[in-house]
Amino acid sequence: MMSPQPSGVWAAGAKMQTGELISHCVWSAGVDTLLPETDRVGFVRGQEVVAFGRWEKVREVVGHLMEPADMYPPRWHVTEFSEPGAD
Repeated sequence: MMSPQPSGVWAAGAKMQTGELISHCVWSAGVDTLLPETDRVGFVRGQEVVAFGRWEKVREVVGHLMEPADMYPPRWHVTEFSEPGAD
């Protein structure tokens, strides 16, 4: 389920088979983005989903690539990401 927000940002959510509701966002390589804090983050390069993870793990692994934006609700400025094994 996706819905347009007044800012032009899309919010997305999903209902799992367990009935749990989760939110997710997409971090696209090379796209200047303000990511919202969500339950899950998908990483996309071109048309391919290259990774998908929980927010806490994403912050742990690639948090150094995320700059906090001074706004509410919290957003994180991102552009590029590194893929596992790229270091």
